[in-house]
Amino acid sequence: MRTTWPHVSEGLHSLAPEELKLVRDLAWFYDNLGALVAHGIVDIGPVSGYLGGSVISTWESMAPLVTAHRARRSAAGRDEGAEWQGYYENLYHLVKRNPPAAVRNRLERWTLNASAPPRN
Repeated sequence: MRTTWPHVSEGLHSLAPEELKLVRDLAWFYDNLGALVAHGIVDIGPVSGYLGGSVISTWESMAPLVTAHRARRSAAGRDEGAEWQGYYENLYHLVKRNPPAAVRNRLERWTLNASAPPRN
C-alpha cells in the first residue's frame, strides 16, 4: 500500500480508479470489522492477534486520505462526513491499546514467544 498520497486534499478522488477500488474495499472491510468489535459482536482479542499489525499499518498510511475525504464530505453537506471510517479509526485505537503480540502472549495455547517461560 502506498504511504504517501498525491493531492491528498482531494481525499479518495485523488486516486486512480484501480487504486480507489482497492483502498475503498480495504477501508470498508476494516470499518465493518470495527463496527462488529465496537458493538460487542466480535472480541478485540482475536482481531488484534490476527489482523492487528495490518490494522495499524494501513490506518497510519490511510489516515491523511481519510481525513481529507471526511473534510470533502462535510463540505458537501454530508452530516456523516466527520464520522466516515469512524469504526476503522476506533478499531485502530483499540488495537493500539491491545497490541497483537500482547494479545497472543496471553493465550494459553500460544507458544511462539521465546521470552516467555514454557507453558505446561
